[in-house]
Amino acid sequence: MRGRAITSVAAPLVAVVVVVACGATRASEAATDPTAACPPGSVRAVVGGKRVCLKPGQRCSKRYESTYRRYGFSCRSGKLVRRKPPKPPLPPGASVQATIALGATLDPIWLAATEDAVWVRGESELIRIDPATNGIVARVATPPIGFGYVAVGEGAVWQTSFGADSLLRIDSASNQVVATIPLGEGAAPEGVGVTPGAVWVALHNQGMVARIDPATNEVVSRIQVGPAGRNGPLKLAAGPAGVWVDVPNLRSVVHIDPQTNAVVGRVSPGGVPVVDGSAVWVVDVASVGRIDPATHQIATITSLPAVRADGTAGLGSVWVTTSTGLVRIDQATNKVVGKLGIDKGDLAVGAGSVWVAQYGTGRLLRVAPR
Repeated sequence: MRGRAITSVAAPLVAVVVVVACGATRASEAATDPTAACPPGSVRAVVGGKRVCLKPGQRCSKRYESTYRRYGFSCRSGKLVRRKPPKPPLPPGASVQATIALGATLDPIWLAATEDAVWVRGESELIRIDPATNGIVARVATPPIGFGYVAVGEGAVWQTSFGADSLLRIDSASNQVVATIPLGEGAAPEGVGVTPGAVWVALHNQGMVARIDPATNEVVSRIQVGPAGRNGPLKLAAGPAGVWVDVPNLRSVVHIDPQTNAVVGRVSPGGVPVVDGSAVWVVDVASVGRIDPATHQIATITSLPAVRADGTAGLGSVWVTTSTGLVRIDQATNKVVGKLGIDKGDLAVGAGSVWVAQYGTGRLLRVAPR
């Protein structure tokens, strides 16, 4: 009887010893590892060889930035902030349907497109592609053109020649240059666009836009849009909402009313003007702004994921070639909805496709939305 009593007392004593020992161990861990009891909202970490608890707003040192990043933080202005999780990659938004060898390795390599033809500038020719076959059907001989834009309308193809101070008229029926329109010594023509009954040309060095009557091939008006000299009128777009020209030395896009030949507004900052019907955008270096033609204010701004090269609009989207691919922006939502990983180049929309003349490669890509 006495032996059994001793055994029953010993069991609780063992349990007490175990509990005391466990408590002593946790106390020892807390003493040696200050992160063992990190408060809620903080993260256990090892920084500079020390165990610490990281939390937003805590003082930090830039020399440990790579360590902070491993734990989901960044050091900004001496304080820790939580890093946002990376955004998922954009879908392509389009796919390459055809690659056409041009043999013209130019940079830039301007082009224009309609439902039945794509026209691409060569060094001494204008190359015509048939969208029905994706084949080259004509090479229209031109004087050497170092710089010059292309537009189609009013029954002809129009090609500016910066070095020759002239505008070429190409007959699309015969694939021949049928007129050379002088624009004045030192005019240095660049962008070109077409509205009903008029062809518009940006005169880079004169700070003007010339209006040409396609019925007579004569200059009928010159509109001053900025100061004469370097960095004058450059790219130009025309449509139902008027004529829009980028004037770099004003850092603005200037709006001309074709009914009056008068400047009716300016939009800042400047960039590549893009039109689709009556809608107008300006493609800046890192963003696309939608313009309200009535107020000349930028109504919405869409950031680009990379630096732009060129832009166009059509098929319900704004398309911008950038250093990381072809970006697609939905016109309805003004949001980036795709990025296709292709090299940058100049753009045009026509025949249900986006056409990309890639810089320095001699390739024309036909791209279809998806």
